[in-house]
Parts: sequence; C-alpha cells; structure tokens
Amino acid sequence: MFGRKMTIKERQEIVINQLFQSCEDEWRYMTGELNEIMYFVVNHKSRQQMEDAFGSTFVKLAHLYTDAKTLLNDIEELENE
Repeated sequence: MFGRKMTIKERQEIVINQLFQSCEDEWRYMTGELNEIMYFVVNHKSRQQMEDAFGSTFVKLAHLYTDAKTLLNDIEELENE
C-alpha cells in the first residue's frame, strides 16, 4: 500500500473494518455493563424495588440469566473433574 494510491474499494474495506472493530469493542463494553447491572438486580435486597426501577420483565430475565450462567459454570466444573 505504500508508494501507490489506494483504490476506493481498499479504502472502503479499511473504513468498514474500523467501524466493525469499533462496534465490536462497544458491544463488549455494553455486555460487561449489562452483566454488572443484572448481578446488581439479582443480589439486591428488595426485588420489588428492582421491579419498580427496571420493570418486572427485566428482573425476571436477570434472574434467569444469572441462574443459567451459574448452571453452565457448574456443568463445566463437573466435566473438568
């Protein structure tokens, strides 16, 4: 690429790759944030307060997600024994 002009297609590919990488990085960050929120909701003392703040559907999904993740971790531990 040094010493010659890049074609429009080459420039488009570079831009698309950069956009994809930025989106992927942001998605990873958001996933981490969402995990923290779900564990906060599940571990909170008052389920009713969490339902008032986030909605009952989100609270149910947070509990389901954390239970499923725990179960998967338990299964992996059993397989490794």
